Amino acid sequence: MNEVIDIAFEKYRVAHNEFNYDYTYEDYKKTLKEIDNKLNIVDSSYWTRDIRVLDSKVSNTLPTKQEQQIPKEKLAIYNADKTECLEIGWFSSMDEIVIEQFPETVHKVPESLPKHITSLGNAFNRNINTKIEGIQHWDTSNITDMTFMFSYAKKFNQSIDNWNTSNVTNMSHMFFYAYLFNQDISSWNASNVTDMGYMFPGAYSL
Repeated sequence: MNEVIDIAFEKYRVAHNEFNYDYTYEDYKKTLKEIDNKLNIVDSSYWTRDIRVLDSKVSNTLPTKQEQQIPKEKLAIYNADKTECLEIGWFSSMDEIVIEQFPETVHKVPESLPKHITSLGNAFNRNINTKIEGIQHWDTSNITDMTFMFSYAKKFNQSIDNWNTSNVTNMSHMFFYAYLFNQDISSWNASNVTDMGYMFPGAYSL
């Protein structure tokens, strides 16, 4: 896309022979449409940007499309008695996007896990239910951290063998004192896991 922008600005500069010109939304849109069809890779998100040519340098004053779409924090939404999560929450911590911990009463969550979440740490810590409907459908391929995920979830015993754990590096305390958990997770890919400390102590049913 940078190549397209460079071509667009050069074409406009040659046509107008001036550098200190506010390159507006309409100017930019019109110029790009004149570019050869072989460069037909223009993303509509660029129409929303305020781009100017000042001393032949491009100044982009707005955040990227990804930054605009994904806030650093989102509060979860629940039903009245907090047994069902209607929208998953998250927050930013260091270089991770961490899921917001669910109340211990939650037994149903959305089937779709937001793709930008990278940590499920403490997600169901102290949950009181045997099963949490929805998590069996989660795409966990982007997850790197599962620490304390089901710790002290003393009744939890649900099949989650289909989870993609290929990018997980930390599973420490994941089932710590999850008394009843005895599901088969031998199919999990743990090739990148570097920390499994205290993963199963207290999981007496295994």
